Amino acid sequence: MTGGATALPRKLALAARDPRRVARSARARYRMLPYWLGDGSKAGWPWWIYLTVNSRCNLFCSMCDIGLANQAAITSAKKPVDPGQIFDVLQATSSQFFINMTRDAGELDPHRIERLVDEVAHFKPEIVISSTEPLLYRALADVVAYASAVGLTVQVTTNGFLLERAADDLVAAGLSKLWVSLDGPPAVHNAIRGPRSFERAIAGLERVVAARARAPAGRPFELGSNYTVSNHNAGSLVEYFDLITELPLTHISFSHLNYITRDMADAHNARFGHIARATETCMGGVDPGGVDVDLLADQIAGVKARATRRPGLTVQFVPELDRQGLVDFYQHPEVFVTRPVCTAPWKAAQVAANGDLVVNTRCFPVRFGNLNDHTFAELWNGAEIGGFRRALKQHGTFPACSRCCGIL
Repeated sequence: MTGGATALPRKLALAARDPRRVARSARARYRMLPYWLGDGSKAGWPWWIYLTVNSRCNLFCSMCDIGLANQAAITSAKKPVDPGQIFDVLQATSSQFFINMTRDAGELDPHRIERLVDEVAHFKPEIVISSTEPLLYRALADVVAYASAVGLTVQVTTNGFLLERAADDLVAAGLSKLWVSLDGPPAVHNAIRGPRSFERAIAGLERVVAARARAPAGRPFELGSNYTVSNHNAGSLVEYFDLITELPLTHISFSHLNYITRDMADAHNARFGHIARATETCMGGVDPGGVDVDLLADQIAGVKARATRRPGLTVQFVPELDRQGLVDFYQHPEVFVTRPVCTAPWKAAQVAANGDLVVNTRCFPVRFGNLNDHTFAELWNGAEIGGFRRALKQHGTFPACSRCCGIL
């Protein structure tokens, strides 16, 4: 019997067990038809719309160019800045990630978000409010409530520092998913993100759990944490897992670092700088090559062993890597550890804080028009993004993309 014939009974059994999953898969394949059948310039409606609602953050994360700039601002207010730090800050604030996150130091107009929801509600994308720090956005609960009321899934991703005071309003607004960034046990996390940031985030999570317990039964709710792996916390995954699973989380994600080295940027710009320029990104406070791969591999194995004893908890590593994959990821950043094809601009849209449509915050600082001047439909398949998609389909990906969340 051929492989295809062998697979057919399994697929039929899967369809019988989970018809909704099969329906989602069919819709996903349908939406990608313009990619496969055309020159790549057009796209079906996106699965996700990411909103950068503001351009501010209140923490000092070592693996983030925004956090590095915040660290420097605090330091310079207290004492003269070290010349080496000045260079790191200049590098960070000129990075493509920093530019995408802080465009025009803007903030999305909540009324424009509501009109956006009205424009896209018919194809039911998931609305993901993930940056820069959503809990600093005063209208957050209002826009969550508006999108939830028309039946859209809404996710908020936050550092959790202000979560305790926002928890009740977000739950009442009908939030579907809440993800909190936590990067280790208290001492490790606080060294990475800032004093008492772990304790504040945990207090916020506990408040969310209590608010959910009081809320009437309704739509499903996901409560997750994301741990960004770096040289600062590669030996702390197991300790963190044992601690955080005391909370009733539904998901725990461990994400390998997103970064662009100067060599990666130079290699990209030499070949593809005429399409979009790349910059060194998120390197000022971390050292990917300093990750102890053997220690990290042991930590990952320890978490996976513990996860088997936690039914109902989804634990994922992004991307999933064996030991050689870990070596390549952290010591050979030019090596693609996943399939070197990016389809992010066909599946997801990112709206920057000034209203610009961009690929995503990790991608090149290119813009495809502004939602303050156009409808979403006009921009999503407009000429500007179409030209970028066409080039990306032709090349599959670019040298600066190997550590981007868009393909990992």
